[in-house]
Amino acid sequence: MGDAFKKTYELAEKQAMKKQEMFPEDNFILRDTVNAYLVDVMPNVKFSSMKFKSLHFAVEKGYYLTSAELSQFFLYHDRCYRREESFKNTYELAETQSLKKQEMFPDENFDLATSINAYLVDVIPHVKFSTMSCDFLTKFVCMFFYMILSRF
Repeated sequence: MGDAFKKTYELAEKQAMKKQEMFPEDNFILRDTVNAYLVDVMPNVKFSSMKFKSLHFAVEKGYYLTSAELSQFFLYHDRCYRREESFKNTYELAETQSLKKQEMFPDENFDLATSINAYLVDVIPHVKFSTMSCDFLTKFVCMFFYMILSRF
């Protein structure tokens, strides 16, 4: 599904750019034009079952998941991959999403840790930290919790 979405998106992007070349618009917004091409495709896209790389591509292009959808992504991938990898990928999606949203809609009160925490609120209850390796817990998870707890 992820590769198909990426190819479809790239085709829509190419069509949008070609349309802009042929019929220039002053207020052209690439993302809006691409979305218009993808309007019939998007209801069929299952972001939560995409591979990390494909979903990361979608997030970079401005498609955001809710905390519940991120939780679905985590649960789906937790069954298919190593638990550590699944949590790390989910965290990275939440971080990328937070930074991309800040880039698109700047907010002077933006706090990265709070934003990531909001995206992971439905994920954390499903994470079985006790089954993760000590190395991963000390290197990655401790940094994650330190970032969140340092806000309080």
